Amino acid sequence: MLKSTFLKNSYAITHKTYFNQRLNQVLFHGKLTNPLYVQVTFDRKSIFFKSYYFDLFAKSKYSIRAAGKARSPDINEIIKKEELLIEFIIDKNVKDFSLDVFKKEYALYSRDLLDIMEESFLDYLFTFLSDEGMPFIAGAIKEGASNFNLYYLASDLKM
Repeated sequence: MLKSTFLKNSYAITHKTYFNQRLNQVLFHGKLTNPLYVQVTFDRKSIFFKSYYFDLFAKSKYSIRAAGKARSPDINEIIKKEELLIEFIIDKNVKDFSLDVFKKEYALYSRDLLDIMEESFLDYLFTFLSDEGMPFIAGAIKEGASNFNLYYLASDLKM
């Protein structure tokens, strides 16, 4: 879907998310799909890049399994998140917009804090459980952490 924001200088910023059909299909939680890409155009110049959210939520740990049911992120949810982020960056920089500024801010604001902090949290949890006399649980969590989201583990441990 193509969306536009018009600036006072009469240049429009347009953006769209699309499935890049020029590339091979990839698995997204068991379903073949083309990778999600973004195009941003300003001052008759365009940039194209792969959606960070598509790569992030394609990881198996974002498939939630609870009570015998599995729920994977919906591609439409990812597109909506992508568009909200793009519009936020455009609105934030509407007076001094440039594609270079957009690329830098996209890289900054699209990063998932839980994903960034997960390795450190896993190390902390391993040390904590080992110190509390549960080295086998610590080891099991550390070995299996690549298959699930540690946020949900921490929520379960609160119980």
